[in-house]
Amino acid sequence: MKKVTLSLLGVILFLSTQAQTHVILHLVQKAGSADFGLNNTVTASGGYDYQPTRLQYYLSQPAVFHDGGQMSPASTRYFLIDASQDVTLDLGEMEVENVEGIIFSIGVDEARNHLDPSNYPPGHPLAPQNPTMHWGWAAGYKFIAFDGKVGSDFSQTFEIHSIGDELYQTVNLNTDAQPDGDNLIIQIQADYNKLLENIDVSGGIASHGNLGPAATIMENIGSLVFSALSPTSVQDTAVEPSFFIAPNPAASGFGQVVFELPSGNEYALTVCDLTGRVLSQRPLWEGRSFVQLEAPGAGMYLVQLWQNSQPVHTEKWVVTKG
Repeated sequence: MKKVTLSLLGVILFLSTQAQTHVILHLVQKAGSADFGLNNTVTASGGYDYQPTRLQYYLSQPAVFHDGGQMSPASTRYFLIDASQDVTLDLGEMEVENVEGIIFSIGVDEARNHLDPSNYPPGHPLAPQNPTMHWGWAAGYKFIAFDGKVGSDFSQTFEIHSIGDELYQTVNLNTDAQPDGDNLIIQIQADYNKLLENIDVSGGIASHGNLGPAATIMENIGSLVFSALSPTSVQDTAVEPSFFIAPNPAASGFGQVVFELPSGNEYALTVCDLTGRVLSQRPLWEGRSFVQLEAPGAGMYLVQLWQNSQPVHTEKWVVTKG
């Protein structure tokens, strides 16, 4: 009997292991129709030439949509993208067969944006970098740092460094994935020439902060730069309301709800303590997006999705520190 039990357990473990698939995100980096490269000459939409000398930005909290609208967060929450290198991001193992889309943010979420970089181990994306990607504890991280040379002999320079919680952007793409051995590869294109849409750097500029070109470039990276190389028709399939919380458990009183909601309904999100007392309530909108969570202290909380004034989904959120 023991042998049978152990054999059945082995089969279950084997099948569980087989359900896990490694998911990889590959950024195909372009400058218009050409491959992106530092010190390459690029023609901006304004008709002038420039040469990029630095392009780094934070890609954070990616999650994959798959198999009828399910969502799975990546095992790594933060990546520092250096556009001078080939970018292949390991999103971890997921129980996924058919990828339908991906969502990620550009920048560092408010819960982490004002923490001390020295608290992270060397090699972590949020640890101190050279050149620096941190402006100071009050301002936080540089969400993007884009430098280059301009002018007839490329003797002038431009610097655009975007800083500020309000500039945080979210990108949501319908796409599929291609099998590669035991992996699923999601390929999306990043056209960095579109970073300078509605920004004129032909005379050389320095824009550091959350206004002017520093704000515009974040709008551009959120809405213009990224596109799916293999879009799917997921928008035509029936979608059930769903969400997940990350991180859970949370080591601080901050988190994030990533959700996908079909059109034609009214939605709201509530956070309650275990006594049923409502701590916060906010409307949600249809489609795929995210909202920030905040808890008053350590404990367990109930996060509930409401559709047309009826509760349709509840998850427990554990906060380990206040």
